Amino acid sequence: MSDILSALNTNGSGLNISELARNLASAEVEPRKNIIERRQTETEVSISALGEARMKMQELNDALGVISRDPILQTKSSNDGINAIVADTTKVEAGSESINVLALAREQVLEFKGFSSESATVQAGTVTIDFGVWTADDPPVFYAGERPGFDMIVPEGGTLQDLAQQFDSISGVTASVIDVGDGTYTLGILSDTGGQNSMRFTVNATGAAADAALADLDTSTTISDHQVRAASDAVLEYNGIQVFRSTNRVDDLIDGVELELLGVTGGAATITTDVDAEDIYARAEVLIAKVNETLEWLDEQTTRGVIEGTEAGALAGESSIEGIKNSLRSYLRTEIEGFGDDNGYLSNFGITMQRDGRLALEKDNQDNELIKQYIADDPQRFAALFESQVTTDNGAVTVAGRPTSTATSGTFEFTRDPNTGDAYLGTAKLESLFPGDGVTFYIVPSGPMSGLSLTVPDGTDEFELTYGRNFTSGLIERINGLLDSDNALSSREAELEASVEVNELEIERMDAKYEALEARYRSRFTAMEQMVTQLNSTGSYITALLDAQAAAARG
Repeated sequence: MSDILSALNTNGSGLNISELARNLASAEVEPRKNIIERRQTETEVSISALGEARMKMQELNDALGVISRDPILQTKSSNDGINAIVADTTKVEAGSESINVLALAREQVLEFKGFSSESATVQAGTVTIDFGVWTADDPPVFYAGERPGFDMIVPEGGTLQDLAQQFDSISGVTASVIDVGDGTYTLGILSDTGGQNSMRFTVNATGAAADAALADLDTSTTISDHQVRAASDAVLEYNGIQVFRSTNRVDDLIDGVELELLGVTGGAATITTDVDAEDIYARAEVLIAKVNETLEWLDEQTTRGVIEGTEAGALAGESSIEGIKNSLRSYLRTEIEGFGDDNGYLSNFGITMQRDGRLALEKDNQDNELIKQYIADDPQRFAALFESQVTTDNGAVTVAGRPTSTATSGTFEFTRDPNTGDAYLGTAKLESLFPGDGVTFYIVPSGPMSGLSLTVPDGTDEFELTYGRNFTSGLIERINGLLDSDNALSSREAELEASVEVNELEIERMDAKYEALEARYRSRFTAMEQMVTQLNSTGSYITALLDAQAAAARG
């Protein structure tokens, strides 16, 4: 509006009042605002770079988790009928065993058919359920097993679907109503696998007649009318010895190994537990590549650009990132402890640290990678890189479980008072679970080794337990510590976030100041314009008056 008035007002100063007010306000505010905005941009770049650094560290952690997740001793089966996995690294040992699966464990399958619908009402009463074995005699004979039977109450007015849900709620029993497709419905009931888990139903019908008679479920005298398949044990030959198991998951034949039986093998399968040299080498390559990738990125981001032709990185001068780099490189030089004579450094495994802080595979004079020779000579020693271990100096003691994720390598003394039976591992008092045949079972409830359980023979009152934390999991813990919310990186991120908020408030104040200045200048220039216009009008009037008087005098 002021611009329009200035254009229309030919008696004024001729100045663009609005533009002049804006220019003067900008001259006073913009330099300071530009400084704040540049600082804001730099802060946001730093926040973004710190976030990327956190992501890079997490990516490294994830990769390290993958290569240290599985034990270096791997179990393989020569036959697709058996899937073998290492279940307990504290028990598994290298070697091979022969397993021949003659039969899989099966569940009993019962079929009660001919129902009109799943909502058909079922007569009330009681079904006594017993678990045991049905013989192959003709007729079959039932023998109760160790599991006690119990009575299942069928309420008045219940439906077939309700009855199926009652059966299905029983531990070790699965039941459902099946639409056969010919207009009828079948009640299918399955037991757990194993010959001892066969079921017998004894019915006592007490309710009024309904759509379905409860007595139709009675198998107390015969099972043949309803049994589709009998329950049976898995039958195996273990190193030529025939054994039976109630399930198809077998964890008590080979120490530390769980076998999943998938089918009849048709002959002896070889279960081999050994270290895969190629797997160890591949893990080492991943370790080196991911560590180097992370350190190279951090170096690029923190370069100060002092060399001609180079630019400063987004994190140049960031002390938190320099601290992370130093911490990582320091850990790469750390001694690996808790592995007895295998204690050492990365160089003992054929991995060296170069001058620039990166890792590389060491080579001999013939340019051969030493790690391959080390793996061939003693592959199990590479557990120090990828697999933590717990050992004792007493072979009669059994250790199970694993310490907490933050536990560090160390040796702890087990002591037991022969009079009171009180036992300690280091300073942590152990809890005695129950006595066995010549042994006592303990758990470690607190301290750095909490999570372990010990089986200690009677008369063994002292021994040493050593925990060796593998290099990779220690590096994972180091990275987790660097990324913790109370560490330098998080503190720096919080500081920068706070700075962003301060800058935003200051920019808002600069904008408000600009608007106030512009309004003030516009107001003052408008008043000035009014005075100039008034003076110009008065001057024009006086000039016209004088001209008129002069003309009159001449005339």
